[in-house]
Amino acid sequence: MNKPVNAAGTIANNQNTGVVKKGKSPQELAQAKMKATIKAYLPQFTSALPQAIKPERFQSMVITAVNTNPKLLACDTLSVIASALQCAQLGLEPNTPLGQAYLIPYEEKKFINGEWQVIRTVCNFQVGYRGLITLAFRSGELQCLDAQEVYANDTFEFEYGLNMNLKHIPATHNRKSAGEKPTHYYAVYRLKNGGQGMAVMTYEDVLEHAKKFSKTYSKKTGKFNGSWADNFDAMAKKTVLLKLMKYMPMATDSPLARVTTIDNAHFTGKLNDDNTPEIEFAPIDVEAIEVNNKAVKTDPNTGEIQEA
Repeated sequence: MNKPVNAAGTIANNQNTGVVKKGKSPQELAQAKMKATIKAYLPQFTSALPQAIKPERFQSMVITAVNTNPKLLACDTLSVIASALQCAQLGLEPNTPLGQAYLIPYEEKKFINGEWQVIRTVCNFQVGYRGLITLAFRSGELQCLDAQEVYANDTFEFEYGLNMNLKHIPATHNRKSAGEKPTHYYAVYRLKNGGQGMAVMTYEDVLEHAKKFSKTYSKKTGKFNGSWADNFDAMAKKTVLLKLMKYMPMATDSPLARVTTIDNAHFTGKLNDDNTPEIEFAPIDVEAIEVNNKAVKTDPNTGEIQEA
């Protein structure tokens, strides 16, 4: 897959790309500035994207995502570009009904004077569970891949070991009552050569995983916000798919292998030597991060670094 080309001088040489007129509201001015920057990076999107996605269409999707989410509009501009470039390299569509990938605003906080304060808002890139499935099928080795939720009235049996087996028959009547939560989530795959695998998690397993690793969970309120609050089932399917893919055979240079590192990648606030946005890659399920070669724990409520 092609990598973004040198972006040196792109912004400087395209300062007048967007026309900002007097009398516009602060939001309109911010939209015009962000739109101009996104358009300035069209050559980089073109280099990164597969032929199946037209650069102009991808650029339009990024602009639409920003314009329809005020929190994204408030993000560091280059963090939006960095996330969009990651999305382009994988050939996924951001923030569309396809649910392949998302540009998500995240408030970075620091503990100052006895309280957590927002120091900047950045854009994070995340792959949706449908994006994971899309990337998996691009390998050409899969016969099938699926992720489902299970309810109490379904027929559901599974067995690990040498005689691995999974049977799921959804109930045809009264499958679930209003507000009823799934009992399990699972993901399965079968390769064209006959190889297969599965992963199963209970609702409680997924919930504990989300509480432990999601930056959107608040211990104080006991609630989630963002994707886990808006679409718990989709996030649960993504979680069990990632668990499954840890054991799925794949080429080390495949997009699917790379996505386990790219997911949740974010802009560091710096530029590389070639003036492209610097990305920090954090593996999924990280409990501690490296800062100045010293491992430090992150706050479980905010995901931010705990001050010494």
